[in-house]
Amino acid sequence: MGTLSVGLLGQAELTLNKKAGLFLGGGFDLLGIQILGVVAIAVFNVGFSFLMFSGLKALGHLCVIIQDNFEQFLSQFFSKIKD
Repeated sequence: MGTLSVGLLGQAELTLNKKAGLFLGGGFDLLGIQILGVVAIAVFNVGFSFLMFSGLKALGHLCVIIQDNFEQFLSQFFSKIKD
């Protein structure tokens, strides 16, 4: 919300491009730039997460524990920690 707040309420004298936010008469220019930034960050996060989870899955380090095997998993995990 803070990123989009700059596009809505940014004062012209405080922004780098000297444009005001939408509510202060600056139009959609600054808000459009802020929305583009939010979209770029979201795309990067989705892509990077996909790559990381795909790599973990390929290496066999990504597992989903079924409730039936949860107690067995916990006992194996804690026995490795004790040793």
